[in-house]
Amino acid sequence: MSDHTSTQRTPAGATALVFSLWLPFSCAYFMSYALRNINAVLAPELTHDFSLSASELGMLTSVFSLAFSLAQLPGGVMMDRYGARRVNASLLLLAAAGCGLFASGSSLTDLVLGRALFGIGMSMCLMAAIKTFSQWFSIQRLPFATGMLLAVGGVGGMLAGAPVGWALQFVTWRTVFLVSGLMLAGSSIYLFLAVPERHLVASRQSLGTLVRGFATIVANKTFWRINLMAATTGAAYQGMQSLWIGPWMRDVAGYDRGQVVTMISWLALATTVGFAGMGMVVNQLMKRGWEPLLLFKLHGALFILLFGSIVLFGGAADWVWLVLFTLGTGGVMMFTIYAQTFPQEWSGRVNTAANVCGFLGTFAVQWGVGVVIDRYPVIDGHYDPQAYRIAMLAMWVLLFAAYLWMLPMKRPEGFKPGQAA
Repeated sequence: MSDHTSTQRTPAGATALVFSLWLPFSCAYFMSYALRNINAVLAPELTHDFSLSASELGMLTSVFSLAFSLAQLPGGVMMDRYGARRVNASLLLLAAAGCGLFASGSSLTDLVLGRALFGIGMSMCLMAAIKTFSQWFSIQRLPFATGMLLAVGGVGGMLAGAPVGWALQFVTWRTVFLVSGLMLAGSSIYLFLAVPERHLVASRQSLGTLVRGFATIVANKTFWRINLMAATTGAAYQGMQSLWIGPWMRDVAGYDRGQVVTMISWLALATTVGFAGMGMVVNQLMKRGWEPLLLFKLHGALFILLFGSIVLFGGAADWVWLVLFTLGTGGVMMFTIYAQTFPQEWSGRVNTAANVCGFLGTFAVQWGVGVVIDRYPVIDGHYDPQAYRIAMLAMWVLLFAAYLWMLPMKRPEGFKPGQAA
């Protein structure tokens, strides 16, 4: 499906692939996931230091997702034109600058701009990795490689839990972001120097031709049916994980500060195990003839069931959240379906187009929950549990609607000859 016109550098052997391909992208994605979710722990400090309302806290957190999503389409074009290595490494430096601005911020505006910058700067971490993996790994091994990358992101989420909560006893949240900026700069250098690169046929095409290729992507029924299900699942999952799970544990489950931080860490561990396990399970089931589309449907049904139990029964047991976070978003299956449907030279645009919807959804959830909460009175520093239930009920209804639209699909609609741009 792809035309590898030239190869600049080729790693020899599996070990070389790990250190020159998988690990550089994993370091970048580790930081992306940690900074995406860190406000779940820092919410009390940020709320206190800047006198934030719930909607302002939601807006501050969600601007990462908004900036992230707006960078997807141009980022996808740039990756297909100039290569994932160059684009991702350059953007990581922008993320480092955003961390510096956030750390030195003296107003809500400064924080918003800083978070927007590192949202843009980390927008290609996952997409660049998947694009590159699709060039170097077989379709059977792609779920495993992707799952292990996502697992490293889960470790980043763990870092944003108890370790950051513990560190705040000794340093300020500003120091946390200064250190993060330095780590991002190091990740950029490592990725740029280590990652191999292959030039695809798309890299010879004009930017205008590449941009017009999005029309073909959005006309594909498989893209929309899979993407809307993944987007609503991801919005509910990421919106809670990256911000509102901490306040929910405090206000609905009745946990104190220490218990909240501990539970966030356990959920991050569940995410890590789930990403790694999902990649291995999908990899093995595909070898036995299972189709990624069927696995995606089964995943969606279980996610809706668990999320619905939280919505309907209020203060859900911890194990329900743990299982839900272990399931993740189903991204391993989604990206595998797209890899089967579209040529490799389209992978940057396909995957980033999918990510737009997912992160716009996360933006809507992070901010929207705060807007709903602000409509209810705050009592002794706690938000009204009923506000969480109403906001999560709306998420659940959208999840169910997206699933019903995706369910009748029997097989992915193939990429038609002559469509390639």
